[in-house]
Amino acid sequence: MSWGFHAHPQFRIAAAVDAQKSKPSRSTLDCNDTYERNIGIRPLEFDLQQISATELYQAVRKEGNFRSPTVLLACPPCTGFTRTLPKNHSEDDPRNSLVGRVAEFAAALKPKVIILENARELIRGSFKSHSKKLEQKLHELGYSIHSQIYRLENMGLPQRRERAIIVAVAAGLPLRTLDDLWDDWKVN
Repeated sequence: MSWGFHAHPQFRIAAAVDAQKSKPSRSTLDCNDTYERNIGIRPLEFDLQQISATELYQAVRKEGNFRSPTVLLACPPCTGFTRTLPKNHSEDDPRNSLVGRVAEFAAALKPKVIILENARELIRGSFKSHSKKLEQKLHELGYSIHSQIYRLENMGLPQRRERAIIVAVAAGLPLRTLDDLWDDWKVN
């Protein structure tokens, strides 16, 4: 998701965070090296399950040289939601709690727009309660919210991919869905 915003001339990626925690089957990720080579900034290595929203705000404000971001992009690990793992139909993965943390980070960072992407089961699966709680908390913060499952190959992605996308906008801003933006792009 960062690459799409990085490639658009109206946006600047100010900061990123990735703990580089891997699946047990892998010993190293080095994803922050790849991110830095492609985007041009080094992600901060914080565990978003451990850091407070205030600490995160201070760190990204210092790193990104900004007061409040326009857009907060959130991509919590999808491993705990994906339907391809049978245990995800009965066991709630601890990493799924990162979805709810997005509201805490939004309260501290005060972005105008929040975009969260994950496996479709985030809003349709056994543990959709995480997305419902997130939506409730964002609504309490004054955001308007739209969540939907999209087939991203219909929007130009060169692979078959169903993804849950949650878009939240601050009070006073129009709520535009991914469909709205895609339709506008195709016209222009």
